[in-house]
Amino acid sequence: MAAVYPIGFLPLINVKSDDINSALGIRGELSTWAVDLSVSYGRNELTLHTRNSINSTYGSASPTDFYDGKLIYDQIIGGLDVSK
Repeated sequence: MAAVYPIGFLPLINVKSDDINSALGIRGELSTWAVDLSVSYGRNELTLHTRNSINSTYGSASPTDFYDGKLIYDQIIGGLDVSK
């Protein structure tokens, strides 16, 4: 490790976050009933990289930047309100 980082190192975790969301709804009357229908969608995607790190088992041949993976979360929510 000293050959690559002679004064030590501080690993940095780099996170990129992408978020999207949307909603759609309709409200009206059906016969004598008040109806409200809605649906919404959301997605969050996190991409993780580690910078300025090292795998000591590889010695000075170790890469110093690593792709750590990706986390994805999707959600769809629907709602229906009916009242008289």
